[in-house]
Amino acid sequence: MRARIHTLWSALFLNERPTRGEVLLFLLLVNVIHDGYFAFTQPLSGFLESDAFSPIALGITPRGWVAFFPESWVLSHTLYQAVGLIAFLSSLLWMFKRCLPWAAMVCALAHGLQISLEESLMFNYKHQALPGVTLLILYAGLYTLRHASFSNALREKRFWSSKLYPQWVFALVVAYVGLLYSSAGMIKILLGGADSVDGLTLQMLLFRASPSQSLESLAWFAKPIVQYRLMATASMFAAVLLETGAVVAFMVPWLRRYWALGLVVMQTSILLTLGIPFKIHIALLIWIALPFGAWLEALGAWMRDRGWSIRLERESIGWHAIYRLIYAVDVLGILSPVAPREYASK
Repeated sequence: MRARIHTLWSALFLNERPTRGEVLLFLLLVNVIHDGYFAFTQPLSGFLESDAFSPIALGITPRGWVAFFPESWVLSHTLYQAVGLIAFLSSLLWMFKRCLPWAAMVCALAHGLQISLEESLMFNYKHQALPGVTLLILYAGLYTLRHASFSNALREKRFWSSKLYPQWVFALVVAYVGLLYSSAGMIKILLGGADSVDGLTLQMLLFRASPSQSLESLAWFAKPIVQYRLMATASMFAAVLLETGAVVAFMVPWLRRYWALGLVVMQTSILLTLGIPFKIHIALLIWIALPFGAWLEALGAWMRDRGWSIRLERESIGWHAIYRLIYAVDVLGILSPVAPREYASK
């Protein structure tokens, strides 16, 4: 047993190709780009529609990372736009592997500030956004710790073919997501006891969330849940079971895939019926369940074997800059690994 534990512990510090980890980072950065652009371009009229400016609002409570900010800062449209712009620009720099590791650290900080501002303004606990912030911090730490090796690999055009990513990154993400779901299930059990799987609450939530609060306006899979208490109770029992057992199930490789896909079904159902944007959760669970890294590496090898590659032969500084930008997101490895000759060493 001790030998097995030692083997597993040692495996965490082995390196793998960055494909699997970079797929998740790409998804996270696309989300930051979207949210940052929305914040930066939001007009004042849209900003004033926040709950904090409602006539019935009795004041605001700065939350999260802005808990110690003056209320005037939290209510500032200019600050909100500035934070969104910083998140937008730093995420683009990070995606194309420029200004590292500073772009990574600034992106994680700016996105966390933006989420905290939105939570303070909208009176809506945005727990669905927290995993994205946490994982950005993890990746920013990785890019800081491995800055030298990542930079050298990018400069020498061997980033996608070298084993640079420590396997503890995947292990930490899986452990974090498992703990996140298990804590949610345990809280339901501790607060609700046996009533945590009572379908009445679920029926009321689904009915109130329907567009016209009628059975006809419900999604087809939600109608039997609202109509039949047994179906509602079974659905809640399955949800609590999937959540509570996640951290244990994710430790078993063969079970992890099916458990994560079950949680995908649950989260997708919540998104379609209650409208809670669990998009980051769904993307995370699909990434955990399916071997995207191996699939993309196999696809890239298949394309290269058939000569489907891109070579940039133009020897100019402008073309070299384009080459570097494309190479930073060349997860399939179809860009020729040989840089333009004149600038290969620059």
